[in-house]
Formats: sequence, structure tokens, C-alpha cells
Amino acid sequence: MTAARTYSIRDFAQRAAETKAWAEANPALAEAWCEANKENAERSEAAERAAMGAARTAQALAECPRRLIRAGAPERNVTLWVAGLEPTPAWDAVKDFVAKGRGFALLTGDTGVGKTSAAVGGMALRLLEDKREDMPVLFVRAVEGARMGLYDAEDKKLAGQMLSCGLLVLDDLGAEFLSDGSIWRSILDEVIDTRYGDRTQTIITTNLDGGSFKQRYGARIADRIRHAGEPMPCGAVSLRKRGEG
Repeated sequence: MTAARTYSIRDFAQRAAETKAWAEANPALAEAWCEANKENAERSEAAERAAMGAARTAQALAECPRRLIRAGAPERNVTLWVAGLEPTPAWDAVKDFVAKGRGFALLTGDTGVGKTSAAVGGMALRLLEDKREDMPVLFVRAVEGARMGLYDAEDKKLAGQMLSCGLLVLDDLGAEFLSDGSIWRSILDEVIDTRYGDRTQTIITTNLDGGSFKQRYGARIADRIRHAGEPMPCGAVSLRKRGEG
């Protein structure tokens, strides 16, 4: 067995002197050698950054379903997103909308065409871009919103989140019961008006057509949505038999 060689300070000094002398005698080769070392270092740093980015992305993907459910998204639709949403007019429209970063998206179409799943997918895209631990996205079903009270602490907190979150999904507008004593219409008016002024993203899903929507919620809400976005027809072919929706 060969004994390990030890090096003294004198050995390192001699080696450094030899390297310097070689570089002075071969300047072109020395420059090429330095450039090669520099490129290798840059490649190593790039690979390390890529590995760290991939790890962060994997962690964000793993945490995304939990954050979606915590933000109110239905577990069924979250499961569909995890499995991979099929291309649909609704999903294509939402991906394009989220990339733009602001305004309103009014997803219209018959029941079962994938509006809610596309909206939840939009929430996921926003979460993967914005990894803060606060509430960058929020999902509110219209039937739940219509039950909101004026003085309940939880309802007041929810109303505040609807005003300020980065991306709000208002799901199935038109399915809720509007009584004369309901404050939902006034809450909805404030939410739409505030988010219109702040230019924050809002996805609305509904089975109503444009005329019926305006008649039900009034010209003020309909005009705000139309000015900051546009209706996005999602077709009439139900996906429920294939597990989408």
C-alpha cells in the first residue's frame, strides 16, 4: 500500500512559481485555460441554481392542493387539477387570462363544461407564481356568499378577503337565492367595484347569458365586468361523464 504524499508550504510555493512561469511562457494557452475554468464554474453555478429552482417548484406543487383547499376550492376540482385538466375552452381561456395578470374573466356556458375546474386551475397557476403564505387566491361559491351576514365576524373577514386577495373566484353566480333582505347584492357590488378600481384578477363562473346576468345583478356590475374583461363562452358539451366539471 502506497503511503499518502504530504505537501509542505515550500511545495505549494514551488508549484505556484512553476505555474506562473508556464503562463508567462504560454500566454495563449494560459488564457484559454482560464476561460475554460470560468465556463466550468458558470455551468456549475447554473446547474446548482436549476436544481434549487426545481426543488422549489416541486415543493410548491406538493403544497398547492393543500393551499387551494384552504382557499375554499372544492376538493373534487382540486383532485381533477392534480390529475391534469383536459384541454377545454374554459381551461384555455383561464390560462390566457391568468397570464395577463389583471381584469375580469366571465366564464359562461352550460352546466358541466368545466368552468369551475378551470377556475380552480387558474387559482393553482396563480399560487405557483405567488408563493406567499398569506391569501393570494380565494374561492367563494355564490350560494355561500348569499348567506353572509352583516355582523358575523367570519363573514366580515371573508368580505375583506374578497376585496383584497390577488385572484378571486366567484363560482356559479346565478345559482344563489336573492331575497329582499339579502346583503349579498350590496357585498357583490362593493367587491366588483373595488376590484375593478384596483385592477385585480377576478374569475366569475355562471350559467347565465349576458342579458340575464345584467338583469339579475344590475347594469353597474355588468358594465364593470365588461369594461375590465369580457365574457368567455365555454361551450355546451358536458364533461361530467368523463369526470371533469
